[in-house]
Amino acid sequence: MPAGYVRALRDAAVAARDAGVEPGLVSPARIHGNPVLRAGSRNGVPLGKEPIQSGLLIPVATLEAVGGFWEELFIDLVDTEYYFRALNAGLPTVLAAAEFDHSLGTMVDAVVFGRTIPAGGNPLKVRIAATWRYYYIFRNRVLVSRRYAARNPGWVAAGIWTDLRHLLAVTLLAPGRPARLGSALRGIADGFRGRSGRRHTN
Repeated sequence: MPAGYVRALRDAAVAARDAGVEPGLVSPARIHGNPVLRAGSRNGVPLGKEPIQSGLLIPVATLEAVGGFWEELFIDLVDTEYYFRALNAGLPTVLAAAEFDHSLGTMVDAVVFGRTIPAGGNPLKVRIAATWRYYYIFRNRVLVSRRYAARNPGWVAAGIWTDLRHLLAVTLLAPGRPARLGSALRGIADGFRGRSGRRHTN
């Protein structure tokens, strides 16, 4: 974490309370050089959408009001599910004037029929996650969507579309297609079976 990072998040929480906004979560405004999606503002306090868990400040008051994480998800969408639980309890995510350097996924050369795809004189790159992560990404998308479909249908639909669009892109362009697709399909199947926790291997 950069110098002054924790103080910046604590200061953002104090400023939000002074403005009459009780922060559910406090997120840096930028992650790895990219801005966190904004959710407007309230009383001049900048609010954010779906923060990532890394570098996130969770006030004790939020833990007391909302409870702990949905641990059975194990990994992926744990932070998103908690964000919605806090938001539905009237506790928004406040953005702090800070940046956290956390990279998301790995960039690899796009390959079709054994050949890279040129883009501006360089090979086209696509971002992938580790193959085993696709199991949790899609299993937990099913589990979380089932829990929040009634109250947050727009978010559920957008999340499903985003994940499927990404899977289509990496299936078409990134090496390791069969293993990645198989991991995602097993995750979907286990999600509909209601399985959670660490992946069942038998």
